[in-house]
Amino acid sequence: MDIIEKRITKRHLSESELSGVNYYNCIFERIQLDNFNFRDCEFEKCRFVNCSIKNLKLNFFKLIDCEFKDCLLQGVNAADIMFPCTFSLVNCDLRFVDFISLRLQKSVFLSSRFRDCLFEETDLRKSDFTGSEFNNTEFRHSDLSHCDFSMTEGLDINPEINRILSIKIPQEAGLKILKRMGVVVVG
Repeated sequence: MDIIEKRITKRHLSESELSGVNYYNCIFERIQLDNFNFRDCEFEKCRFVNCSIKNLKLNFFKLIDCEFKDCLLQGVNAADIMFPCTFSLVNCDLRFVDFISLRLQKSVFLSSRFRDCLFEETDLRKSDFTGSEFNNTEFRHSDLSHCDFSMTEGLDINPEINRILSIKIPQEAGLKILKRMGVVVVG
């Protein structure tokens, strides 16, 4: 079933499953999804505003050119999203979200808060994290080349296990990297 250009607001769905539904150019506002299972579903050019999305199960799930704004995402394994996977996050809270083996080049993650998240074997080249906060969030074996981490807080990148060519980072994060490499900056 295809759902096109609909505005869906103020819904709370939990402990349910949705199968075989494709959403195109839809807007979701103030939606709460808890322990929800999406099977063989696709969201394309959709916008999620002020939504709470917790503990999703994703099977044959596609997310293409979607935007999340002012949303909470918690307990989501983004690795279960099928390729291609393109989305942006603006002013979102992410908790216990795993981004594993994804191609997210040129993604936008502006002014978002990442807590207990993991980016592993993920291609983030040319992505923009400007203004975001990181708390207990790890980058492992990921390509961060040409990423913009301007005005971020709590960023800690290990250059020995990540590709960090031409990245923009705050001074504090740069000093952490140099310290890991055994370089002491005196001034």
